[in-house]
Amino acid sequence: MAAARAGQTEACEKLLTLGAKLDYENNYGHTALTLLAKDGNTAMLQTLKRLGAELDHETTFGNTALMQAVTSKQLPLLPVLKGLGANLEFENKYAKTALMQMAEVGNIAAVKALVKAGAGVDFESRAGYTALTHAAECGQAEAISVLVAEGAAVDRVSTQGLSALTVASRKGKMNAIAALLACGAKVNIETRKGRTALSACVDANLRPRKNIIEAYEEAASQGVETGMELKCSGRTLAEGRMLDVDMKLLAAAMLKSHP
Repeated sequence: MAAARAGQTEACEKLLTLGAKLDYENNYGHTALTLLAKDGNTAMLQTLKRLGAELDHETTFGNTALMQAVTSKQLPLLPVLKGLGANLEFENKYAKTALMQMAEVGNIAAVKALVKAGAGVDFESRAGYTALTHAAECGQAEAISVLVAEGAAVDRVSTQGLSALTVASRKGKMNAIAALLACGAKVNIETRKGRTALSACVDANLRPRKNIIEAYEEAASQGVETGMELKCSGRTLAEGRMLDVDMKLLAAAMLKSHP
């Protein structure tokens, strides 16, 4: 690692002939590749690749060289790493790609750089999430707007049967809900179980705050009408058996799109 960070190519080659491992990790979970990515050392990254380093090697902490580069704000490295063969859609052990990681923390510069480098905005992980649903779950409104502007399908339903609006709703993320509605998300996209984003609030035993209800009411300007039935604990809210004042607000805000 020290030889690589110091740019000592001959020393690296000698150490490898003596049995040194390219994917050796230190106590902080770093390999030579991730340290070089952290440093932004293009020349030595190219050298280690030539010597046989696996660019998509995942560390104990779920990082690859590319993920380390974006985390360390070494964005100019992205086209270099891609050119060397790094997989922009590599999923770590947490079922997240670099784009998903940056979307959920709201790192807009990294999101834009990854998309520009070729990361798929609608790529779905084995967990059934996209960068947009990660942003929605974490309440990252600006990331949502950027991803949709870059081509992410705002109403895409995952293999798990969830839309970004459903995910944001069941987490009570008001900023994300407002951003998705502003991007044209349809309020009545259904899950495979026939549930909508609004009913997700009930299913998750959340008491929708008044500002969340108001966000749905604002969707009336998009051409919606009232009249949807929702159920909670076997009781039909539309029939008037309300649990409390918050549920009355929820029932008053029930929306259904025109056919």
